[in-house]
Amino acid sequence: MRNDKVYVWSQRTSQKVRNAGRARRASLVGYKSHSFVSVRGPVNIISIGEPSYDEITRGFLDKYEREETYGNDTLIEITPEHVASDRI
Repeated sequence: MRNDKVYVWSQRTSQKVRNAGRARRASLVGYKSHSFVSVRGPVNIISIGEPSYDEITRGFLDKYEREETYGNDTLIEITPEHVASDRI
């Protein structure tokens, strides 16, 4: 999460990017152990070469001490309208 937005990093040819671009909405569920969070809302597709793509990607690569993008060239930016979390 960054600037109250959630980002999904993917390849532009992936089904998730195509679906998000078509529907202009997306949802994401993340979990760890017995906890989860669900986020859904409108999306913005950010492509490689756009200034925000480079800035956000650099933050991710630095955080996880990586240099390789493994072909990921697109960000799905979700503006949360609905957030739910719980212990499962």
